Amino acid sequence: MLKRLAVPVLVIIILIVAVALMSRDPEAPPDDYHEIDTPTETTGSPETPFEPAEEPVDESVGTQRGVSLSPEAYSTDEFLRFFQIASDSGDFISWVGDVANLENLDSAPYVLYNVQNQFEFEPMIITGYFSQATGELHRELNETNKQYMIDIIVSYVTNYEPEYLGFGVEINTFAKTNPEGYAEFAPFYDEVYVAVKEACPSTKVFTVFQLEQMKGLDGGLFGGVNDPEQSTWETLDDFKTDLAVFTTYPCLIYGDPSDIPFDYYTEITEYTSKPIAFTEMGWYREDITGWESSVEEQAEFIEFYFNATVDLEVEFETWSFLYDQDTFVPFKSMGLLQIGETTSDALDAWTNR
Repeated sequence: MLKRLAVPVLVIIILIVAVALMSRDPEAPPDDYHEIDTPTETTGSPETPFEPAEEPVDESVGTQRGVSLSPEAYSTDEFLRFFQIASDSGDFISWVGDVANLENLDSAPYVLYNVQNQFEFEPMIITGYFSQATGELHRELNETNKQYMIDIIVSYVTNYEPEYLGFGVEINTFAKTNPEGYAEFAPFYDEVYVAVKEACPSTKVFTVFQLEQMKGLDGGLFGGVNDPEQSTWETLDDFKTDLAVFTTYPCLIYGDPSDIPFDYYTEITEYTSKPIAFTEMGWYREDITGWESSVEEQAEFIEFYFNATVDLEVEFETWSFLYDQDTFVPFKSMGLLQIGETTSDALDAWTNR
């Protein structure tokens, strides 16, 4: 059954404002930065206009399923249609971005909190301070900036008591693109973990690894060589985490879902006993010369994934995009829906399992 579409005008205005803010470059803290005073409540005051969900998530349910914040466009109609379809097809909507956004109550993460009760989903926030694509730092990791980020995160978890919080995305790839930055990130992550646990012990904290790179798979569309001897499973033990969390894109390695080994995901359990989760996954739909694909193949991969993880008891799983996004090949056609669609074989496969 479709959930209600009626949304207060104020929320629509906030959605539009948030879109503009989402495009801003992240900023370093001001020179006169001082510790953030953590609000003691989240009632409807002008300073804190958002309320956390009134009821905690039922931990007895099975695998939670979701998509990232990925509307077909940011006009009001398209934005609201995204929330309707995303909430009807899953349990949560994730947002990934710079930690500085959590300081601004008009930014995208709080848009999710604004409409979560209307559309009945949970926000999932995954943050950090470096580019997932390039490894470039958004700000220098000095003591001032460390405290700045910790204070923002502590304020957020204190007020919203999220079930999950991610800090750092594809950090094993970050280790390759920025080795010095990774060496600084590792101990700082542990500081963040401890601070979050002190502020909100129930929040499950994790960092995110790239599964294909962790397996030593660098061939296919990566352009390198698949060499399991170059795997980096040992880095799972380098961080304090409550879950072992990954992004996974086997379409970058294998030309067809039938080529993927059936133990592709269960192999993870050989290296960790922690609960397993996925913050990104996808299979592209548009043809690449020599690597042809289709929406049927996309749906085939989804069926493979569910079959191959049936014994894993995955805690949560995220398809990267609900709608195709304006990004680079092959990720630009990884949406469960093309622009203008409201249903597809891929969305049906993702939703109806």
